[in-house]
Amino acid sequence: MVLLAKLIVSLALFALLLLSFKIDLSRIKTRQFTILAWTSLAFLRVVVFVVLYMVMNLTPQSDNTVYYSEARAALTGGLIYRDFGSSYGPLFTYMDAAAVYLWDSPKSIVLFAIVIEIATFPLWMYLARRAFDETTCRSASLLYLLSPLPLFAVGVTGQNQSLGAAYLAIAILLLINQRDALAGLVMGLAIPGVKFLMALFAPITWAFSRQKLNFLITWLIFPIGVCAILWFAHADPTVPFQIQVNDQTSGNLPFFAGLLGANATSSAVRRCFDLFTLISLATVFLLHAFRTKTSEGAWLVNLCSVVGLTFMLCSKKSYTTYLVLFYFPLCISVARAGFSVASAVQFGIFNCIATLEPSLSFRWITNLSEAKIPSVAFLSRFHDMPFLVSLTFIVINVALVSFYLRYLLSTSRVMYLAKLRSVSEPSATAQTELA
Repeated sequence: MVLLAKLIVSLALFALLLLSFKIDLSRIKTRQFTILAWTSLAFLRVVVFVVLYMVMNLTPQSDNTVYYSEARAALTGGLIYRDFGSSYGPLFTYMDAAAVYLWDSPKSIVLFAIVIEIATFPLWMYLARRAFDETTCRSASLLYLLSPLPLFAVGVTGQNQSLGAAYLAIAILLLINQRDALAGLVMGLAIPGVKFLMALFAPITWAFSRQKLNFLITWLIFPIGVCAILWFAHADPTVPFQIQVNDQTSGNLPFFAGLLGANATSSAVRRCFDLFTLISLATVFLLHAFRTKTSEGAWLVNLCSVVGLTFMLCSKKSYTTYLVLFYFPLCISVARAGFSVASAVQFGIFNCIATLEPSLSFRWITNLSEAKIPSVAFLSRFHDMPFLVSLTFIVINVALVSFYLRYLLSTSRVMYLAKLRSVSEPSATAQTELA
């Protein structure tokens, strides 16, 4: 039922995206487009919430069940990492606890995530206009509005990626306005405020900052401060790492390495996967820091997509919902690489795959096997599954990884060309002045 609903909604949004090409958005004034896009997002999210959780009275599933149980534990006086374990940041859990205090239901956490997303959306639009242009802003907004992935991740299950995206948007805004110390503070707050995965974007925001020492100092304040408080309260701040250090998902290169013979249950192999992720991220970061870096905000926004996609491609744990952390920058990257009917079709297919893949992995593979590592579970069930099911799952995962690589390369190419233009324009100006 869930798979069917996801498929129907994904195809419906895909059809709307293609139909949107018949609308001449250039006739709409900037302010009117902003209001229209913002209200459309709010309307879509609120309607879905009301239908699912007020009319049908369904109970949120997925990570929401964990959010709610941890929020309840916090409300009863428990201290995170001491009285109950969690893979999330401590401040995030207590924010959820505040939502649950106001409305004792897991639905309150979904509503909280929706409010954060709706509040952040116009900020992303502003950043798109500030760093790029009006056409890019409108194309990216359209791609975001008609994407099923954020709809299900935020509007249906209320996952915390919407909060992570909000921290990232605020930090980018502060950096563009040369408020480096405040940007560092926000990026540091994002780690206990969401989870340690938000550290993924710290190096690129630091690299873009002009006052790097100030950024670094303020970035350390919240992680060190929160860890110190927890430590003195006899809580173990390393609990999130202990819980997740060996987790694995499908839809990435380590998953295929496991299918091809790498022993994914081995501790040594897992650490090799982690090392591969770190090396890949460091390589991409250094390449762009030295080869494509400019002082324009466009570089920072694009690099968020590049680093995020590298992580999704190379990490042994990369749920497709993590895309929501940098989803608007990704939409911008797709728009900048050449927005057309063909690119919209490809992005629509990518969205359908990214929306369905986690459910397929759970229902077809890990839920029916004692092994919880997807590659091991798939191999253990290969002879028991219908051939068509096995083939479909592999094709979907190959397509997902291929899309990650495609958007990674196309965004990198856009950044390289932008660097060439920034170098050639001063030279052309100097030659004109000399003439």
